[in-house]
Amino acid sequence: MMQMLSRFFVPKKLIAVLLALLVVIGSIFLFQKFSSSSDEASAQDLSRIAANLSGGFTANLSMEYGDFQSAAQFEQRYIGDCTFRFSSPPSLDGFELTLSDGKVTVCYRGISSSISNDQLFESSGAGLFLQALETITSMQGLSSQTEDGILTLSRPGSEEDPTFSAKLNPTDAELLEVSFPQENFKVVVSDFSPSSAN
Repeated sequence: MMQMLSRFFVPKKLIAVLLALLVVIGSIFLFQKFSSSSDEASAQDLSRIAANLSGGFTANLSMEYGDFQSAAQFEQRYIGDCTFRFSSPPSLDGFELTLSDGKVTVCYRGISSSISNDQLFESSGAGLFLQALETITSMQGLSSQTEDGILTLSRPGSEEDPTFSAKLNPTDAELLEVSFPQENFKVVVSDFSPSSAN
């Protein structure tokens, strides 16, 4: 009688173990499928961000360099060809800084002057902002993290703080903020609008 009962229960246990194994294997396959699709979505987000920021767009920039604050309208025709039109503080109101064909022109009320690219990139917040844009569009040496629907791209620095970090909306590839902790410089971006002719 015990042998008959053990024959009856052993296959049921075996079936239960096999079912449990099938569930575990199925879960592993589903996890791999969903994790690979989220990696693909992340790569798609990054390529869309790079395309958006390397093409034409306009935005309003609010810049904080230590205690100094300024505001400018930014227009980019394509990466490396752009104009900053400053509206504040009063000492900068009316200044335009244009980078085109590798030349930098500063213009104020019809008076213009040229400066070297090196001077722009070494000594100004505008230069730091443009360098960050170039790094983001190349996607070289950047780490990424998504939290609360905001994507943060950062480039590691030599110290604890990153060289810069950029916050973006991955859904529409909109740039929200770029900060440079080592330089005590931050740019808040608003009214980001890609040009229709990218």
